[in-house]
Amino acid sequence: DVAASPQTICSGTSTSVAITNPNGVPGTIFHWTVFSVTNVSGAAAGNGNTISQVLTSTDGVNTGTVTYRITPIANGCAGTPVDVTVTVTAKPVITNTSTSLIQEICSGTALSFLPTSSIGGTTYSWTSSVIGVLTGVSASGTGAITDTPVNGTNSSAVIIYTITPTSSGCIGLPANLVVTVRPV
Repeated sequence: DVAASPQTICSGTSTSVAITNPNGVPGTIFHWTVFSVTNVSGAAAGNGNTISQVLTSTDGVNTGTVTYRITPIANGCAGTPVDVTVTVTAKPVITNTSTSLIQEICSGTALSFLPTSSIGGTTYSWTSSVIGVLTGVSASGTGAITDTPVNGTNSSAVIIYTITPTSSGCIGLPANLVVTVRPV
C-alpha cells in the first residue's frame, strides 16, 4: 500500500509530497510517474520516499495541476498504485505599464494609483520611503494609493512606494511606484 497527501504550492516552489507505506512491508521502494499534467512545468518521474520538485505555472496566470502515479515495489512485486495531485498556483505579476509607475506631481495633488495584476482577485500591500521632506505620505497601506503629498520646501522630493501583489496565498514580485513631488 501507498499513502500520500495532495498539496497546493505556489509557482516556482518545491513540492514535498511524503510517501508512506501503511502496511510496513520491509524494503519497499516507491516509483512515480507523471500521470497527467496541466499548465505546469518541472514535473518528472522518479524514485524515493518524497517527491521534491520545483513546479512552475507555464502561463503565469492560471492554476495548474500535476498528478503523480506512485507505485510501491517490494520483493520484486508491484503493489497497487496511488495517484496524488499537486496544485500549482500562479504568482501574481503587477501589470501596470512602466510609464504609469513613474509619476511627477505638484505638491498637494492627490494620488490615485490602483495596481493591476495578471491574476484577478489579487490584493496589494505597499510601503513607502521618502527621499526629501514631505508630509501627507502614508508609511504603508493596502489597495489603491491615495496619498496627497505636500512638499513645503523649495526642491523636489521623491516617494518610492514598494507594492507587493498576493493571490491565493502566493506572493508575487514587488514593483516600485516612484513619485516625484515638485514644490509649488
